[in-house]
Amino acid sequence: MMRNFLALVFTAGLVVLLFLVVTANHALNTISKPDVIISVLNDAEAYDYLYDEIIGNLVYDVVEKGVEINSGIGDSSSPTILEFDDPGTAAAAITLFVETLVPRAYLREKIEEALQGVVPYAAGQTDEFKIDLEVQDRLRDLPDSVR
Repeated sequence: MMRNFLALVFTAGLVVLLFLVVTANHALNTISKPDVIISVLNDAEAYDYLYDEIIGNLVYDVVEKGVEINSGIGDSSSPTILEFDDPGTAAAAITLFVETLVPRAYLREKIEEALQGVVPYAAGQTDEFKIDLEVQDRLRDLPDSVR
């Protein structure tokens, strides 16, 4: 009687374990495809969220607090705090400047290129990957007044 009970419990445990392993294997096979990750990022509008919410709020928080500058000029070694009269307008201008420097389409393109190399590396399908941000090209696109 006790053997039958233990066999039943053991069998039930193995069935649950089999279900978990099959589910995990399917999830890992799906996630290990770069196109799936890219599609999820696009469907979730991750790039818009990054620019509209994360960068915008981060810049606004920094502008609202003020920016501490250690100029090292003069007798005092204390830092100077750069404060903005209208933090909302300053944050909007800085956010627009960031988006001009690194446009959404450019960021999307570079992340997709990076995922095409990193995901196979993480899955063990290759032993090297390359991420080229083409920083020199972005710097050349800047107006002379900014450089």
